Amino acid sequence: MNHLSEEQLILHYYGESDDAAAAGDALATERHLEECGECRALYVSLQRVLNVVDALPVPERSADYGAEVWQRIEHRLGARRS
Repeated sequence: MNHLSEEQLILHYYGESDDAAAAGDALATERHLEECGECRALYVSLQRVLNVVDALPVPERSADYGAEVWQRIEHRLGARRS
């Protein structure tokens, strides 16, 4: 039996697919999760983590955010080439 990869389970969680036949993929994934306890357990674990991550607020960025980041990393880039 081929198990689902973590990437496939994450895509399924978000309702996405890396394949053109997304609806077919979703159905096939659901069937596999019904039949495979190992993949189902991994999916439940991923759901818990992703639910927490999705619940975290997205930090606000100032209008100068890009310039602030550039100031922090510019000295690490060395001399620029012309």
